[in-house]
Amino acid sequence: MDERPLPDPGSRGSCRLFVRDLVLEARIGIHAHEKGRTQRVRINLDLLVDQPTGPLSDDIADVVSYELLVDAARRRV
Repeated sequence: MDERPLPDPGSRGSCRLFVRDLVLEARIGIHAHEKGRTQRVRINLDLLVDQPTGPLSDDIADVVSYELLVDAARRRV
């Protein structure tokens, strides 16, 4: 995991988006007692998102949606 600090969002025209403590059921494990059953996994996402340089818009298509990130995590798990 990259432990370098993220740039200051205010200085780069960026913002940070967080998804914290998303708990999903997953089929993971290598031991016999883990196979064939689900286990809870906790996922945290921390993203640095570039902000547009032009005028702001109320259009939902111009917004970074955490819902897309959560859906992607669910599909992956």
